Amino acid sequence: MSDFHEKIIDLIDSHKKISVRQKQYETAGNAFPPIEVLNELRYALRAIIKLLEQASYSHLSSDEDMDKFNASCQEASHAFRNAHHDLVDGSLIDFSMLMDNISAEYRLATVNILGQKRLEILEFINKVEESIAASRGDRTNIEPIYDEDIYGKWFDKILEYYKFVDQTALPEIIKEHEHLKQKELGENRKSRTNLIIGGIVGFLSGIAGTLLIGIFL
Repeated sequence: MSDFHEKIIDLIDSHKKISVRQKQYETAGNAFPPIEVLNELRYALRAIIKLLEQASYSHLSSDEDMDKFNASCQEASHAFRNAHHDLVDGSLIDFSMLMDNISAEYRLATVNILGQKRLEILEFINKVEESIAASRGDRTNIEPIYDEDIYGKWFDKILEYYKFVDQTALPEIIKEHEHLKQKELGENRKSRTNLIIGGIVGFLSGIAGTLLIGIFL
């Protein structure tokens, strides 16, 4: 066996090992491997792409070899496509959770700061979610929906909205929430003070009335 083939086999074995470990990690209750793992897999994939660019395929002389080659290309293409779909789905899920959490924790402040843009964002999220659901209901349309609609029109918008809400709006929402909380505390103090003063005035008025009655009697 040539040194070239040994190195390729080593790469294949390394991929098998990390794949097994990754699956064990996920089934142990972890939804997704750490980002560092995904980054390293991305680096490995980039190196393999370079190897493919340098490879010669003159040895694929038989129909069987060519069929294996085509099947591998199709498998890789399918994996890339799934990665794209997962990226869209994950981004949308993260953004939806961000909006849900903000709205639940800072509801009035969110409405005050985002205003009409909040409804615009929620309508956009619903639109993309409906398209993804439609693609799953009709697998023949999954590629046009993801490629033409989501990538062509909406993916950049998802990231744009996410960045706006997370980095620009959220600090303002938290600030507004604190302002509303302090305002409410002030109003509660004022109400309690007025209640106390009203009680004292009523008490004193009662005493004064009693004294006056005593004087005139």
